[in-house]
Amino acid sequence: MKKKASIFQKMDERNKQVALKVMAIMYLLTILSLQGIVIYRQLALQQDIHDFEDVAIIMTVNTVFLVSALLYFGAI
Repeated sequence: MKKKASIFQKMDERNKQVALKVMAIMYLLTILSLQGIVIYRQLALQQDIHDFEDVAIIMTVNTVFLVSALLYFGAI
């Protein structure tokens, strides 16, 4: 029985680069929107830091994992 190839195995190098650029841009937009939400909640709504600690934790863990993965795979 033949195993099905994943979508990245079927793509050529140009398509992979385009897909990786799109993913990187979407990731950056997600992080920036989370940062905007934190700033809005802190400055406009005058919420205490404990009210949006969950978003701050998600951003911190996400950024630490990103930098760790980039270091591990030699991108930095």
